[in-house]
Amino acid sequence: MPRYRYKCRKTRERVVEVLTEIRNKEIPGTIQLLTQSYSFPGADAPLMLEPVGRECDPHCLKYANMLKAITTVLQVLVELHELEWCHCDVRWPNVICDIKANKFVLIDFEFARHCGEGVPKIKERFIHEEIRKGGNWYPFGDTHQVAL
Repeated sequence: MPRYRYKCRKTRERVVEVLTEIRNKEIPGTIQLLTQSYSFPGADAPLMLEPVGRECDPHCLKYANMLKAITTVLQVLVELHELEWCHCDVRWPNVICDIKANKFVLIDFEFARHCGEGVPKIKERFIHEEIRKGGNWYPFGDTHQVAL
């Protein structure tokens, strides 16, 4: 089972918080937090996540699979936004294909924020102009990224 380490304790805590809420709401189509390993102190403690898959290359997907991937991402975002969370990094490298289950999964919640929190440090071109001006991230920022 893969283990993920975060250098920053605050980032790790935010990832654990959002993935715990996702697990509690049973949102399909997202990476799942299995366990937190406490054999390492502090921010070095790895997180156990699943599923493991391969990155989706939109240029290699058949049209029906691309629609399925986009639909999955949009459904995840609707549920995530209902929990007052924003992903903030919705792009193809963060969508994997779970080969075992034959489904698409949104991953990488490292930049996730509560709706209305500050903008994470991501490339400017992925940030909606209104969010850049206002300085806080809102759900329309995620849906803007889907359109890129």
